[in-house]
Amino acid sequence: MLNDKFIFHYFFSFTVFIFINILIFLNYSKNKYFKIILSLLFVFIISFIVGLRGRNIGIDTKSYTSFFYGLNISIKDKFFQLLATIAKLLSNNHSIFLFLVSFLTNYNYFISFYNMDDKNFCIYFAIFLSFFLFINVNINIIRQGLAMSFFTNGAVIFYKNGSKKCINIIILFLLAILTHNSSIIVITGFMFFSIILYNISPRKTEILFYILIISTFFYSISSLLKPFESLHPLINLAYRYLTWSIKKELSFKYFYILITLMLIFYSFKLKLKYSNKISNDIIKYYLLVLFGIFIIMFFKEEEMFSDRIFYYFFPFLPILIYSLKNLFIEKRIIQYCVFFGINIWFIKSYIIQYIGWFITNQSIRK
Repeated sequence: MLNDKFIFHYFFSFTVFIFINILIFLNYSKNKYFKIILSLLFVFIISFIVGLRGRNIGIDTKSYTSFFYGLNISIKDKFFQLLATIAKLLSNNHSIFLFLVSFLTNYNYFISFYNMDDKNFCIYFAIFLSFFLFINVNINIIRQGLAMSFFTNGAVIFYKNGSKKCINIIILFLLAILTHNSSIIVITGFMFFSIILYNISPRKTEILFYILIISTFFYSISSLLKPFESLHPLINLAYRYLTWSIKKELSFKYFYILITLMLIFYSFKLKLKYSNKISNDIIKYYLLVLFGIFIIMFFKEEEMFSDRIFYYFFPFLPILIYSLKNLFIEKRIIQYCVFFGINIWFIKSYIIQYIGWFITNQSIRK
């Protein structure tokens, strides 16, 4: 059991750093099966380390482990309850439970990246590992992280296979809903987005989303929800989230600015022409993340609520980030930029942001 915060932090961070750089170079290997096996080994090792953490590591870890031990913590999500039951059958040690949740989460993300692109999935996985969100879904918001991974897996399968694998998609979306309620909002939005995408051209869809984003400056979602708050508990919950006394309005943080700049860059490239450099898959993921920006603006009244909803769209960023190289002539320079960019972002996430969130802030709270 790794109870010391600093030991866990440096051990976890160093392991992920090694894996990130191996994955970057592994991406250029032509042996697909070797890439798959090694990536799955990384998933297992990372999840194993995450499972070994003490109850004091991570803001919400104590609550989830208390739920596992049955100590006056109520979680109503049925699939999460099932995981706790299965873990208890294997062992009465919470490490098994934390490992199981982490492994399912990371495995779903790995499979999603593989289904996105079976040639470049290693680099997508490396980029995702450098995100602070990866730390967060493994150490803190593990229930929502698991729901997000089910949604990501289902959305990618939908884009790749359409209705051919509708049973798989329904099961994954259902598991997401049974793991965290927030997925209901995202899945409903995704269905709305998909209907638009498959009935309107990508260019018109893009224009529509930009109009929707601009429109959010002229109304508040809480005023729209107020007449319907008594119709359903989820509507009432959303309304209360958006109107509670200590709410904080959305601040456009640096990563939202970077994401927006990337989307604008893609928009200008698409405006010129839909060339062979930008595949239909890339266009779909670009429009999906653009829809995600509309979602956070839609819920802009409460920062935590909008941030948590946009988390669902983060796993689609690696394919857009890496695909930027196809829009430049000198690909070699871009490859170096990708290598250094991932490692610089790793430093930001693991050395600066991780310590601020899970070590310094927790000490202040105590």
